[in-house]
Amino acid sequence: MEVPLFSLFQPRMPMFLRIIQSSIAMSRVSIPLG
Repeated sequence: MEVPLFSLFQPRMPMFLRIIQSSIAMSRVSIPLG
């Protein structure tokens, strides 16, 4: 049981994953800048 929702949304909502990745990237970039 490794996040079943993630595996279900992975093929159906690629945009959602892209949004998450972009938010993570932004947070990682904002941390050193801030």
